[in-house]
Amino acid sequence: MRIAHALALVACSSASLGSACSSEAPPPRASVADEAPLVEAVPVPPRRRAPPAPSDDDPLAGLDDIEALRLEEPDVPGSLGGRPTPPPPGGCAPQGSVATRLWPKPGPTAVVAVGDDGFVAAGYAGTGDPGEASETLFAVAFSPRRPPRPLYASPLEAPLGNRRQPPGLAALEGGRVAFASVDGEGHVALRRASLRGRVEAPARLDDALADRRFPPAVAAKGTSTYVAYVGTPLREGPTPDAPRLRLVRLNAALRVAGRWNPAPSGMGGVAPTFADGRLAFVEAREAISALLVGELEQDATGEVLTPLANVYDPVAIALAEVHGTEGTRTLVGYTAVGQGARTAVGLVQVGPGGASPPTALVPGEGYGRLGVDVAAGPEAALFVADAPRGEDATSPRRIRAQLVRVGARAPALGPEVPLSFPGEDQRFAHVARHGDGTYAIVASGEDAVYAHFLRCDDGGS
Repeated sequence: MRIAHALALVACSSASLGSACSSEAPPPRASVADEAPLVEAVPVPPRRRAPPAPSDDDPLAGLDDIEALRLEEPDVPGSLGGRPTPPPPGGCAPQGSVATRLWPKPGPTAVVAVGDDGFVAAGYAGTGDPGEASETLFAVAFSPRRPPRPLYASPLEAPLGNRRQPPGLAALEGGRVAFASVDGEGHVALRRASLRGRVEAPARLDDALADRRFPPAVAAKGTSTYVAYVGTPLREGPTPDAPRLRLVRLNAALRVAGRWNPAPSGMGGVAPTFADGRLAFVEAREAISALLVGELEQDATGEVLTPLANVYDPVAIALAEVHGTEGTRTLVGYTAVGQGARTAVGLVQVGPGGASPPTALVPGEGYGRLGVDVAAGPEAALFVADAPRGEDATSPRRIRAQLVRVGARAPALGPEVPLSFPGEDQRFAHVARHGDGTYAIVASGEDAVYAHFLRCDDGGS
């Protein structure tokens, strides 16, 4: 689209997020010949076996013991328990009234659908007392029909703590996943794991240090794996280079096969995310920013999809292509600054005629950083976002989920989905959709990482 025309379409958005806020094809199935399916039997003892109690010699004993965690029954069963609960028209139905505990410590966690009927979550979790700087990178397989099963857990040599964002995560062929981590010094590493729990040696992308405000993004295309992140090149000198967007392609052997900056000349790029086989990112500015998308081809650069007004710094974005009666449209969720400089989560619909005025996914009712994520079905997309419980930047968060359809001129939001996570504070909401029609919402609670399963009226099975 022409940028001038696009800017005109979004001119009202500064007031609208304040007043209106207030006035991919499913991932491939696991190959039975190559991988153990997610639904394989795992022996669970008749009585829960807890990790070893901490001792004076080792206060962290057991918290990263993956074998003990394998034998641990979930605190709260989240099984569908038979036939799924049908969703209401235009909305979603939780499958079970309570959440399933995935990991025994809280932390930012991402999720992806993989295997015959399940998901994998990967995240960071504290391993010691609140005042201690210690973290574990973990991955866990789970499903509506069986207890969570840890795949990987390892302490990070250089932890980051409460400034952390989730790892990048993507499904690969053969029922595997790839997840990209950032340590406390900014080093990026990519790991691949199978549903059996076999994790390969990490590929370290040591050409740049990551800007830790933005999580890395991971995608797979054919035999290649792509990692996008905002990084500062490693070089000596009194003045370091400014951070810039980096896209790295790794081959089947996890060796770097290409690196480039997908931002056009003279433009920056932050908040990378992969959507429908393309890379999306934001060229952030104080008033009007640009959302760009680009193909996964060597040295390809992004093109402006739509302008975004008053994005929050650091911005978070989530994109989904959804089919409607008038064709396919792109739904874009993003964090923005609303009335009174409060943080909101906005939503725009982008089509051949440009972008709709912003609609509020989360009203501008409080300050501080929020997050947003999305998973697309055939005819609707499920957006999840953090919503403040109070005005203060440090106020607790709750998870808000809504099914969104494309409309003739603007997106149509369904009713908010009732979710029941333990405790008062939940954040870092992420969502994935399995090919069987099941959604999984993962969030960090006050004491652990939890998941909710949903079925939605999204035009699928």
